[in-house]
Amino acid sequence: MNFDQFDQTLTYLYERLPVFQRQGGAALRRYDLTTTRRLCAALGDPQAGQCFIHVGGTNGKGSVSSMLCAVLQAAGCPRVGLYTSPHLACFTERFRLNGRPAPQDWVVDFVARHRELIEDLEPSFFELSTAMAFSYFKESQCAVSVIEVGLGGRLDSTNVLDPCLTVVTRIGFDHTDVLGPTLPQIAAEKAGIFKPGVPAVVGQRQEECAHVFVQAAARVGAPLTFASDRWSVEPTAVDFKSLFVAHSSNGSPDQLPVVHFLFQSRTGEVGLLPLSLLGCYQRENLLTVLEAVRVWNQLPDQAWPISQAALRNGLARVQELSGLRGRFEIWPGRPSLVLDVAHNLEGIAALVTQLDQICPPDRQYWVFGVNQDKALDDMLSFLPVSAHYVCTAAWVPRARPADEVAAVLAAAGRSVQVVHDVVEAVVVAYRRVPSDGLVVVAGSAFVVAAVLQVESLLRKVLVRDSDH
Repeated sequence: MNFDQFDQTLTYLYERLPVFQRQGGAALRRYDLTTTRRLCAALGDPQAGQCFIHVGGTNGKGSVSSMLCAVLQAAGCPRVGLYTSPHLACFTERFRLNGRPAPQDWVVDFVARHRELIEDLEPSFFELSTAMAFSYFKESQCAVSVIEVGLGGRLDSTNVLDPCLTVVTRIGFDHTDVLGPTLPQIAAEKAGIFKPGVPAVVGQRQEECAHVFVQAAARVGAPLTFASDRWSVEPTAVDFKSLFVAHSSNGSPDQLPVVHFLFQSRTGEVGLLPLSLLGCYQRENLLTVLEAVRVWNQLPDQAWPISQAALRNGLARVQELSGLRGRFEIWPGRPSLVLDVAHNLEGIAALVTQLDQICPPDRQYWVFGVNQDKALDDMLSFLPVSAHYVCTAAWVPRARPADEVAAVLAAAGRSVQVVHDVVEAVVVAYRRVPSDGLVVVAGSAFVVAAVLQVESLLRKVLVRDSDH
């Protein structure tokens, strides 16, 4: 197999199948589970008989999924699958085994073997990738697989599986055109992954929608716990700015800083946990993971219990063990660059809170692009007024034109510049930002993806420019 075969296979899939990540709601020709079930049945129902942890929510589900993947490996689980979306640098990131993307030749072979089935059923891109993930994990004989929900939960393609444990992270306003305009409506869709008799963990007890989860769990007979009822988690007294500066000046992608979080349970258990994800907004995700691990360890006939030592080891090595990218990811240097896939109101608010602890807004240069279905006007209330914005757009149909984004920001008093190509926008921002400033790439996972797809070359360009 050569790269041309893999590239041709992806081109075929993108051209043949509707892709929500690129097209938005237009790709949801059939928003139900019928096609996924038919597809899986034709493949021999690869999801049957596997052990899954099913993770939904609005913000944080990718981080929680990756943390669980990491701690399971640290606990000695020999083969841990991880399914996430969208991918950033390469399609095979969507289904990983012990943090490593699936082989490209496996994808080429799968599509070649099942091309007639694909053309007969006409699944969406996500429906097919979900079935591919189940097949890959089955063939790889995964002991446990962590499956991140794509959109919603109740009618998401992943919801054809039978989980051992379900987890739901914080609920926020995203995909309101599909899931509904209120938090209770969105929560009801997320709670659709609850299954009869299967323990369910919800992270934060949010006043607006906690009752929705209680009712949904009772309706199907799922034992439910809220992580925030049992645990408190806070970062230790750490100077995030000093930690960031130290890593920016001397660190490397293989030497990630670690933040220690103090946790306490309502039963009096107290301790410190290291986490290699620097964002202080990870506090709530860690809270969710703690409860998920507690419930996991109580499952009957548990073959892979997670000890405190495994928990600490896995959390300190999340990126290494899971392959997670784009969550407050730091590229060291002067100036430094931060990649973050924050793309909705809650995500942007959390990112800005973290940045405020590190660099004054007037020394921040944002490479910023959003999708058309995101509430840019709502994000404006959090985007710092004195920061500088290089507005851009990823090369996907869902992307909002850079000129439109710039016009909205300029009308709200922001300093803006338009650079249509994402990579060029990063170079422009890097050349304008002061050496003690910060380049922030955010607003869309696809903007971050465009950077990561040329990471090696771009890093060389940025280093060369900094030398001059």
